[in-house]
Amino acid sequence: MSLDVEWSGLRSTMDGLHVERGTTLTGEPVHRLTVASTEGREALRNEITIGVQLTQTFLTSPPELSRLVGFDALDRPTLAVVACAGEPLSDERLRAMPSTELRVAAESLLTALTYLSEAHIVHRAITPRRLYWDGTRLQLAGFGDAVRTLPPVHRRHGPVNPPWTAPEQMRAEGVVSAADDLYSAAAILFWMFTGEMPGEAAEMAARLELQSDDLRARLAGMFAQPAEARPPLAEARRRWRPPVVAGPRLPAVEERDRDAEAAFAALRRRQTLDAHAGLVSGPIFGAGQPAPDPAGRWWLIAGGVLLVAVLVVVIALAGH
Repeated sequence: MSLDVEWSGLRSTMDGLHVERGTTLTGEPVHRLTVASTEGREALRNEITIGVQLTQTFLTSPPELSRLVGFDALDRPTLAVVACAGEPLSDERLRAMPSTELRVAAESLLTALTYLSEAHIVHRAITPRRLYWDGTRLQLAGFGDAVRTLPPVHRRHGPVNPPWTAPEQMRAEGVVSAADDLYSAAAILFWMFTGEMPGEAAEMAARLELQSDDLRARLAGMFAQPAEARPPLAEARRRWRPPVVAGPRLPAVEERDRDAEAAFAALRRRQTLDAHAGLVSGPIFGAGQPAPDPAGRWWLIAGGVLLVAVLVVVIALAGH
């Protein structure tokens, strides 16, 4: 794999992988993932497998998800490059974000989960370190622990990242489902909008009751147990989607609409008159061009015939 990238030389470690940031010649921020430990090899292979699956599912990568750019091998990989923009979420970053940006970030997170659900993928390790904010949207990365939800089914097991991990995943009970990621998203959203670290699932319902009516309504049921009691992802996303507010219409648009309506009304009048007169419709008349009156056309024809008859009589008399 050959890429034109300027690498920073600074590396961090996460999930058994070294992560180094860089920028392509076109200005796209990317991360280079290399194996740092034995567990990292499996995480890297999973990162590549899920990245390929997302590319095959959506053809173009959704902006709310990191994008696999390239890798060296699938059977025993040592290197992968993913496109990922922004900085990880942190307490300091959240304090600097206005409420409008927080709402955008919340919707981005639930949009990311929607894309994963459509691809039958559960992330299983959503934490602030895997969520990147670039000023316009939140992007979910780090698919080293993700699994497919298509058969064969996967029993719940680690990783365990309290307080973000769903309780049933921490207990390794049942089968992996999208509800696991929804719980993690709820914990992230609670932290984002309250500044408080979430606690154990058993206490989150009581803590949520102490919050504003708006936040309670948006997070209602998302900490519920068992997992099947949580709301569908589509419902959760609907709660966080901003309302559609009709803005002022531009004068040019209103004028164009009036012209179109007038042209349509003129056409309908013309079609109605022609139908009554038994005539075939002619060209479509636009606004300011009223269709001619069919009755007037009959008077013109009759007048023309009468004029010809008069001329014939005159010529005949002149011949005598």
